Amino acid sequence: MPASSIQNSTATAVASIVRSTATASENEFLLSCNKAGFIKIGMSVDEARQRYGEQATRIVDLQLEAMPAPAIAVYLVKNDTNTASITGELGWGHGPDKIARINVRDPQFKTDKGIGVGATLGMLRKAYTITYINDTPLRAVVEDIHMTFLLDGDPPKEFYETRDKNLVPNEAVIHKVFMNGCR
Repeated sequence: MPASSIQNSTATAVASIVRSTATASENEFLLSCNKAGFIKIGMSVDEARQRYGEQATRIVDLQLEAMPAPAIAVYLVKNDTNTASITGELGWGHGPDKIARINVRDPQFKTDKGIGVGATLGMLRKAYTITYINDTPLRAVVEDIHMTFLLDGDPPKEFYETRDKNLVPNEAVIHKVFMNGCR
């Protein structure tokens, strides 16, 4: 085989490895329908622990509405608040050891359009069509991608009277992304 053919074959193989590595690392932090990185709705606790390891996962009780709410917490980043990067709520009709809802608090995770924790409502509005904005807590729902974006702050008082989503300022910052499955 001529040297130029070997060089071309080697270059092609290296390019293929680089592309597949880039895809793997891009998917590692991608928010998509039913998925946050490698955590997905319907995944078992064992599968999540195999993916992220025993050291990075913990079973926790979220105590939602003063009721037990078991979840698997995945800690990918050390931080002062000991906040999980991803929390997969268990149960909710999926079985006691299956992830039914996903909460993301880690800014590394983003949609294919670059929206995640730390983005603003203005950025979200430019990237997607917001179906509605609700309060308690303040959140923007994008039904097209089956995600809810929880926002910091309070809407202006006129919002409570009109429910006009345009009254919520573009500067509101996303502090959590929530998914409860694609329909």
